[in-house]
Amino acid sequence: MLKSEVFEKALQEVVAQTEISRERILSQETCVEVVDARHILIYIMHSLGFYPRQIAELMNCTPSNVRKALGQFHDRVSSNHIMEQHLDVISSRIFHDPS
Repeated sequence: MLKSEVFEKALQEVVAQTEISRERILSQETCVEVVDARHILIYIMHSLGFYPRQIAELMNCTPSNVRKALGQFHDRVSSNHIMEQHLDVISSRIFHDPS
């Protein structure tokens, strides 16, 4: 599967679970729910083996933004149970779905 296809699948799962549009997730919007969805996408992509530079290119941001999101991720999840639930569902769909 191509990197862009992997990214699209992950993005679709985040959109479906969080009910936040792809445009909002890929925007610079700073609403907490949008930022959480963006961080989940970044974390999933990193867990799939993508480097910060690759994620940044796909999300139209800087590698520094990606590294910052990864650095803050566990603190955000530990303080937000809904984000944790979203991550669990999305992870199970991506990492355990054979398609």
